Amino acid sequence: MKDQKTNNWWLSPPSFFENQIEFFRKLYGLKKDSSPDYFAGLRNPSEEFQKSLKEFISAFNVVPREQYEELRKEYDELKQKCNAQDETIRQLRMKLLVKGAEDIGAASGIQEMIKTQTEQFTALMESLGSIYSGSAAEQDKPEKSKKPKTSLK
Repeated sequence: MKDQKTNNWWLSPPSFFENQIEFFRKLYGLKKDSSPDYFAGLRNPSEEFQKSLKEFISAFNVVPREQYEELRKEYDELKQKCNAQDETIRQLRMKLLVKGAEDIGAASGIQEMIKTQTEQFTALMESLGSIYSGSAAEQDKPEKSKKPKTSLK
């Protein structure tokens, strides 16, 4: 009969094992919360496997497909954003050029003033040139009223 009990221990209800564990704790003076968690590493075996697999793959400088796809998607989004910003910059530069051309048109009053001053300066220089060129022409002409001096010896 003793053999029958030892062979059928695994058919016992769970409370039997809990009672055995409780008896063991009392015997050794252990508290209920002080038991080590032996099965903590087995609770998330797939996560542990994925983690170790990623570490193994990273040793070969290989990226998992999911991570590659995420990075590719992020790259495409950033590229679209960059293209949109380039287009905005191009449009703003065009607006700046148009505004600059309008500002030049508004400055036409200044251009007219400069043109007037240039014409006045040119006229002044021509009049000064005619005055000096007229006096030089008179110096080149021989004087008729003056007689050459004769020396008495």
